Amino acid sequence: MERLIGTMSMGVRAPIIREGDDLCNIVVTSVLEAAKSDNFELRDRDVVRITESIVATAKISIPNLVSIKINGDAGGYNSHPSVASHKKIAETLTKFIKDTLGLE
Repeated sequence: MERLIGTMSMGVRAPIIREGDDLCNIVVTSVLEAAKSDNFELRDRDVVRITESIVATAKISIPNLVSIKINGDAGGYNSHPSVASHKKIAETLTKFIKDTLGLE
């Protein structure tokens, strides 16, 4: 079947985030409740993005992804990370998320 709809973006309302809040639980609960309420389905390869401001408010220390770069990588087009750097960033962030959530 041909793909007819491109990328979609929507905002999800969540409680006010305060320092020390369980951000993972708040995000997961908010997204799942929104999906149920608005009758949309989360599928494999969907992306949930949270704003930098709520991460900062919750005082969660995340890796500095901008500083992750493959040795000798001059970067991709227009100073964007190359494919190799994107892969390294994804691996680093995936490890961080798994470690933070206690996943294998």
